[in-house]
Amino acid sequence: MSKFLKGLKSLFIIEEASTAAEEETTAETSANVAPAQSDAPDARKQQDGGKVNQRFSEILLKALEDNNQSGLDYLEFKQSLQSLEKMPMEEQVKFHSAFAMAQSMGATAPKLIESAQYYVSVLQKEENKFGTALNTQYNDQIQGRQEAIEKELASIKSKSEQITKLTEEIKVHQQQHETLKTQLEESQGKIETTKNDFIASYNNLVAQIQDDIEKIKQFLK
Repeated sequence: MSKFLKGLKSLFIIEEASTAAEEETTAETSANVAPAQSDAPDARKQQDGGKVNQRFSEILLKALEDNNQSGLDYLEFKQSLQSLEKMPMEEQVKFHSAFAMAQSMGATAPKLIESAQYYVSVLQKEENKFGTALNTQYNDQIQGRQEAIEKELASIKSKSEQITKLTEEIKVHQQQHETLKTQLEESQGKIETTKNDFIASYNNLVAQIQDDIEKIKQFLK
């Protein structure tokens, strides 16, 4: 970290605590990407609240460092204010004191405001870059997964409908199976009865004929 960037950090209130997960997320979403149009909703507006993140703050301050204006501007004026921070005086007096020093170097209130607004525009450009990267992540990680979920749900629904249809078809086949089984048993019974009746009739007639044969042999010799 450069000396100037360290100086910038000292000018603004930055929370030092930052979890590893926050740093990982920051590194991913802060990648430089070309501006692109996206139909995805602006992910920056999806989360209310939040907290100051050291990693994000350093990225934004680095943008201010890279776009620092020459000469005395808002940042130098803020440094003068900071040097008076511990002085026992009201805030208005501090601003007047810092401005007096700035005036000696050619600063005016309109120029300081213009300079401050310039740095706001620098940060706004970083916000736009961040928004583009965030929306890219949204498309890759959120929207893509949502589409995959919907696809899986559609597949589940389709297969559930197939299972329902197959279950109904199985019931029909089971009913047909039972019907055919009953018909088979009835047919087998009828055939067995027919066979037995035929054999009984056959045996009856044959027995009578055989009996007559024996009587002929016996009585007509």
